[in-house]
Amino acid sequence: MQTAVKRLLGNTPLTQFTNDFWGKDCLLVTADESRYAELFSWTALQTILSTQRFDFPRLRLVRRGKVVPPAGYITLGSDRRGNVYTTHRSDVVASEMKQGAMLHITSLQETWEPLARFAAELEPQLTARVQINLHAALAESRGFATHWDGHDVFVMQIAGKKRWRLFGMTEAAPIAVPPDQKRDPPSAQIREIVLQAGDMLYVPRGYWHAAEALEDVSLHLTCAAQYPTGLDFLGWIMKRLESRPTARKDIPFHQIESAVDADEHRANYAAVLSALISEEVSPTTLQQYLQEYQAGLGRTNRFDLS
Repeated sequence: MQTAVKRLLGNTPLTQFTNDFWGKDCLLVTADESRYAELFSWTALQTILSTQRFDFPRLRLVRRGKVVPPAGYITLGSDRRGNVYTTHRSDVVASEMKQGAMLHITSLQETWEPLARFAAELEPQLTARVQINLHAALAESRGFATHWDGHDVFVMQIAGKKRWRLFGMTEAAPIAVPPDQKRDPPSAQIREIVLQAGDMLYVPRGYWHAAEALEDVSLHLTCAAQYPTGLDFLGWIMKRLESRPTARKDIPFHQIESAVDADEHRANYAAVLSALISEEVSPTTLQQYLQEYQAGLGRTNRFDLS
C-alpha cells in the first residue's frame, strides 16, 4: 500500500521534490485514472451534498471568476422544534453547475472518512498542515480568476479534464491577503497543462495560475499545504515573551523623549529588547517549536469507540 505522499508525488522522491520544486516551481505527475478512486468520486460528492449541510462561504459557486451570490443556493431551514439552521439547496447547486458554475467546497476532509485518513497521513509526511478543498464542474467553466494562493497546492484530478495556465511568481514567499490586495497578474503565460484523471499538479505558494474545465465534466481536489514560516516561529517566541516582565512593561516613552540624550536612551531600550529576543531565538527553541508543531500534525476529529 502506497503512502499518502507517494500517492501525490508518484516516482518523484520526496527529497528531490523538496530540493528542486518545493517553493520554487510547478511539478506535474501523470498516472492512471484510478489513482485517486479510493479517495473520492462523483458518487461521494453526491452522497455528501445529499446528506450533509453546508453554509456559505464553505460552499460557493463561482462563475467566470466571480462568486455567485449565495442567496439563490443557501437557505434557512428549521427542525420540528423550530431551531433554525443554514444549509444549501442541492437542486439549485446542480442547476447552476449545469449552466457553467464551478462548485467549491473547503475542508472536505472533515466530511469524508477516506480524505480524513489521507490528510492525517499526509501532514506528518509533508510536515505541513493540510486542508482538502473540492472543485467540481459539469460543463465548460472557469472558476476563480488568475490568482496565487498563500499556501502550496497539490492538485489531484479525480475525473474529467482541466486546463491550467501558469504564469510564474511576482513576489517571493508572499503572505495570504484578500484578492483585492494582490497585484495585477503577469500577462505572459509560462506553461499550459491539461490535467486528466489520476494526474497531480504541484503549484507553489505565490505562483500565479488559472484553471478552467474543458467541455466534459471535471472534478479535482486541492491539498492546501501550509508549512511553518519564520513569522510563525517569531509569533511563538512573542507568546513566550509574555512571561518576561521586561517585555510586558510599558515603553518609557516620556522619560526617553524628555531626556537630553534621547537617542542614547532609545538605543539602550532597543538593546534591552534585542537581548531579550536573542535569548529566546536559538537552535534549542527552534527545535522545541518544530517539535510542538509536528506533534500537532496528523490529527483528525474522529470519534472512535473501539
